[in-house]
Amino acid sequence: MRSGPIRVFVVEDEWLYREAVVSTLSSSSDFEIGGQSEDGETALARMLADPPQIALVDVDLPDISGLELCKRLREELPGTRVIVFTVSRSPEDLQAALAAGVSGFLVKQDTREPERLLEALRVVADGGTLLVSSAARHLLIDLASRRPDDPVAKYGLTVRECDVLALLADGASNLEIAQELSITVQAVKNHLGNIFRKLDVPNRTSAALLARREALVGARSCSV
Repeated sequence: MRSGPIRVFVVEDEWLYREAVVSTLSSSSDFEIGGQSEDGETALARMLADPPQIALVDVDLPDISGLELCKRLREELPGTRVIVFTVSRSPEDLQAALAAGVSGFLVKQDTREPERLLEALRVVADGGTLLVSSAARHLLIDLASRRPDDPVAKYGLTVRECDVLALLADGASNLEIAQELSITVQAVKNHLGNIFRKLDVPNRTSAALLARREALVGARSCSV
């Protein structure tokens, strides 16, 4: 049984989304703003100093990736429940979030009604795990239909990483990738770092060559 309001820390680099969430939480007596930040490192430092009950984390942040922040929060603040807040409906992103130990996966477009967001946070605060139904359904369908030799499954690439890799293989610069995907250049660098690590390659050229050799560019799972 809860006692007192649920303290939520909001990590979101887009001002409009962040303000909308903060405004929604502030309108309910069930919730209290435990803090807000537009980047991961600042958010982590503030939450370590004053842990909230729930951390609502966007995937695309300007410094570290949202999933990396989720992992670090689960390691350093096991008492804080972590929810991914994203525009992505991809099964790969959901699977990666679950691997990071999150308690919830919310798609922004599905929580435009304030009460839906508040109810989702209440479920997680009460110890539940919440997955947006469409994302969960696509994950189950994708896992059921995925071939054992699926190249994307082999390397564990997310849909966003596939998008970045495809543009990289076409010779796009970090700035061009950022503009094409409507993300920051730093977010592109974060994704590239994850791609290089997963593919076990040292640089862009090696990544592009491996992507074409392993049929990662244009693979089925990249277009989910």
